[in-house]
Amino acid sequence: MNNFNKEQILYCQYCGKKCKSLNSLKQHEIRCNNNQNKINIVIKGHTNTWTQGRTFINKNGIHKFIKKEELEKYINEGWLLGLNKEYKEKISNSLKGKSSGKALTPEDELIRKQKISETMKQNPLAGGYRKGSGRGHEGWYKGIFCDSSWELAFLVYHIEHNLYIERCKEKRKYIFEGKEHTYIPDFITSEGIIEIKGFKTKQSEAKRLQNLDIKYLYFNDIKYCLDYVINKYGDEFWKKLYKFGGM
Repeated sequence: MNNFNKEQILYCQYCGKKCKSLNSLKQHEIRCNNNQNKINIVIKGHTNTWTQGRTFINKNGIHKFIKKEELEKYINEGWLLGLNKEYKEKISNSLKGKSSGKALTPEDELIRKQKISETMKQNPLAGGYRKGSGRGHEGWYKGIFCDSSWELAFLVYHIEHNLYIERCKEKRKYIFEGKEHTYIPDFITSEGIIEIKGFKTKQSEAKRLQNLDIKYLYFNDIKYCLDYVINKYGDEFWKKLYKFGGM
């Protein structure tokens, strides 16, 4: 019969605290206040920063943190800095295909991209229209430059239904947060001056309220244009239209 007292190894060698398992014992001992070589733990909010002053190393699938002053000794014993190549590739492969960043439907994807475009356009130094000022799918169609896929859809619908449309060139002013800004609306149609927006912001509302003769159109207002071009040219209609309908 083995008389080895398992209870003996469950007591901290520094303070005598009883631990429930061998793993909890080891974890306690390296942090025990009576251990002169304990790992210092500094808690900031919910972040445990005990690894400060330590370096992550690995060897043959074993990974651990060591004090930086001990690094040379471990390297001489064949330990490597950071994650090995095989482990990095494993992590990378596990993440592939998890998320493309795209929305689930073509319409939602257009909304997502337009929001990005509108956010970028809020730059106060970017007042007024110019080629390349947007961050959507931009390009030329029938001699008119479009700053986003939404503008393109609106333009194509009007052209293919023989409706009057041209790029607006009139610069407008507005005050926002105590500063004067300028911008140029998107189009002129038989319905008047048109500005196409992805979503409402404080700045876009300032533009609208100070230029009440301009008609602002949002997603629901131009959905019929998007449906038309998607049904006719496909989800990524801008690729075909910019390529074959350019300058």
